[in-house]
Amino acid sequence: METRMSTNLSPPATVADIDDTWLTEALVAAGALPQRSRARVAGSTELGDGSGWMCEVAQLDLDFSGDPGSMPRSVVIKIPVDDAGVREMLASARLYEREGRFFQHAAHQLDDRVPAAHLVIEEPAEGVHVLLIENLEGGRFGDQQAGCNAADAENALRTMAALHARFWESPQLVDFDWLPAINFEGNSMGSDLYRMSIDTFRNKFEDLLDPANALITDTIADHGRRLLDLLAEPPNTLIHFDFRLDNLYFPAAVDPDAAALPVRMIDFQTVSRANPGYDLGYFLTQSLDTEVRRDHEEDLLGIYVEELAAGGVRGYTLEDARFHYRCGALYAWITPVFVMANLDMSNPRALDMWKTVVRRCQAAQIDLDLAELIS
Repeated sequence: METRMSTNLSPPATVADIDDTWLTEALVAAGALPQRSRARVAGSTELGDGSGWMCEVAQLDLDFSGDPGSMPRSVVIKIPVDDAGVREMLASARLYEREGRFFQHAAHQLDDRVPAAHLVIEEPAEGVHVLLIENLEGGRFGDQQAGCNAADAENALRTMAALHARFWESPQLVDFDWLPAINFEGNSMGSDLYRMSIDTFRNKFEDLLDPANALITDTIADHGRRLLDLLAEPPNTLIHFDFRLDNLYFPAAVDPDAAALPVRMIDFQTVSRANPGYDLGYFLTQSLDTEVRRDHEEDLLGIYVEELAAGGVRGYTLEDARFHYRCGALYAWITPVFVMANLDMSNPRALDMWKTVVRRCQAAQIDLDLAELIS
């Protein structure tokens, strides 16, 4: 789905700026709303953190005059924040464009494991990025701070495997010129951000660091490029790159058919081309409580490999998955250090969550002997 504006009306800069006339014309142009029908925003509600630092995300309640066609009464809109400085900082990474292009060119190949897109407007040269997607209802989002049980982790990995299997060594990876390799130049800044953050992190959270992980804490930035190169080695697929519980939507536990329903993914701004290691390492070591990971890690990796095979992947072994998993888990340590060094300390939920993530990472670094990868 691709919609270019065939109107002189300006797209909204903020959720509050959404105009009923613009919305109607955009939906008609996208084929989501029949001609001569009209849409009206009856109300809007901020979702998640509301006006986050990268995007505004809100639920829109809609009314219609005339035939609404396939449009539901409630949708989610996602647009960049109205901050030129933030947009300029993120421009080289093409985060907004990546998510829009994902919905235009890849999402429809994943059945119901992603929200349906009602409207996608991508005009990068003009800085226009608008997503109008399905409002997920009837289930529950994961909670990274709370973690999850082994059954939820298994279902999440089945969805991860479905994503990876669909694009495994696919020619589409070359055709997707909006999909960067995990080791593209923009990602190399991860090591620089770690170097800039580690002293502040130590000053604030020294008590969270295990001395047994000193080699990783002190030198991982020196190995960031090599780790990215390892994660870029074949076999390649389309990875989510932010596969964590807060970005996963689970079937309602009260649903007797819940086991048969897939876990669904949201937030595709960082999709990349890589082997599976980062998604595996990031999810298993940062979203699962340590005891759950320790008790079920091997079984979960085995289920992931089996699901890949069921999706048509051949020749990828459990040993391959273990190695890639360890590489991904090690590189993923950069994220909590950078985030916590720059965290708004007035947000208690975020602070508690990231402290929990750090403790999980520290335990995983010892359990998986991740220092061996850089020693």
